[in-house]
Amino acid sequence: MHRIFSFAVTRELIQKNPVQMEGRPGDNPERGAEPFSPEELSSLRRSADDDLLILQVLRWTGLRGSDVVALTFGEICFDSREIERITKKRKKKVILPLHSELMFALEAERDKRVVSAILCKRCSL
Repeated sequence: MHRIFSFAVTRELIQKNPVQMEGRPGDNPERGAEPFSPEELSSLRRSADDDLLILQVLRWTGLRGSDVVALTFGEICFDSREIERITKKRKKKVILPLHSELMFALEAERDKRVVSAILCKRCSL
């Protein structure tokens, strides 16, 4: 997350990196991350373009970048509105509830891929 926010600061998408790396994370419990302002969130969303789904997954889950990249639809439980996965780094099972905005985005992406697969199958006949 730190790298993403640093990039956003350099592109003037947000004013300040809310997760500045000063020492190890958690060393100073009084210095936590600061929430985004509505303007910063709007700027990030506008700039995300085709990567909006990835931005939403990062925002609403807190997963590491490597875990987001490896996330599959098989790990998303649409009925229980959760993600169930084994993390890459620590090999632990993690269950994350899905925020309604992220749930909507994931359902839309899943439906888009299903339609695409059906259309591709028809074209090959």
